[in-house]
Amino acid sequence: MAINFMKIQRELQKNEYLGSDGLVYCSKCKTPKQMLIEGHYCHISCKCEMEIVQAEELEVKRKLIESRRKDYIPVDKFRNFRFSKDDGQTPKTKLICERYVEKFAEMKAKGMGLLFFGDVGTGKTFYEYCIANELIDREYFVKCVNLISIIQTAQKFKEDFDTAMEQHYKSDLLIIDDIGVERETSFAAEAVYKFIDGCYIRDIPILASTNNSIDEMKQIMEAPPSKEAFVYARIYDRLFERCYPIRLTKVKRRVNLSQENQKETERILGLNN
Repeated sequence: MAINFMKIQRELQKNEYLGSDGLVYCSKCKTPKQMLIEGHYCHISCKCEMEIVQAEELEVKRKLIESRRKDYIPVDKFRNFRFSKDDGQTPKTKLICERYVEKFAEMKAKGMGLLFFGDVGTGKTFYEYCIANELIDREYFVKCVNLISIIQTAQKFKEDFDTAMEQHYKSDLLIIDDIGVERETSFAAEAVYKFIDGCYIRDIPILASTNNSIDEMKQIMEAPPSKEAFVYARIYDRLFERCYPIRLTKVKRRVNLSQENQKETERILGLNN
């Protein structure tokens, strides 16, 4: 803000008064709107004006963050996943995820992520995006990666794969859902490995999820039954080295949600009467 120097006191405006020190004060917040510098009256922002400026800056920042959130997280409902909406059925998992957010700067420096594994509908995606939304609020660059699109990109840019992946490698954190369900071909497996290895080399943290159990993954690592499985053994090796494993099998949240939706539908349609 420009400082206006005046040798003589100006006229009072609405909601101002002259203090005992000869300076103009705000009638609302009772803080000065002037200061004396070498005998000159200089305008400064009172508390009210500062709060207005700060509020405007916060709103600009909020809109920027929300705009980024839409770019980073393409699925609408995932943008609403928050720890405050957790159902409390897996408190240890929630605690681990919250602490991961709090310690993210250190985890990022070491390229350390999390690997959520277990049955379908147990909350793996929910916790991934709770973390993502918290980190986006803190102005980190978080990106959701679809492995099918990675495979398609690898087919298109066979000779320049790393360059094509640079848009992902600039991220502070990557989310990779459902590892292992993409097409099981040698090319697909190799493309997924090259991408995850690229993240590994660049120390990019990954939040990964898979429906496989840890025993199934270890079995593939110890005795891969096919060429594709051998590549996945290398993928799992990379993930286990850099991702803390979190098992989610106790609660069938999707089943519970389905039951709740059925009950709500029955209520709306008057089927409970």
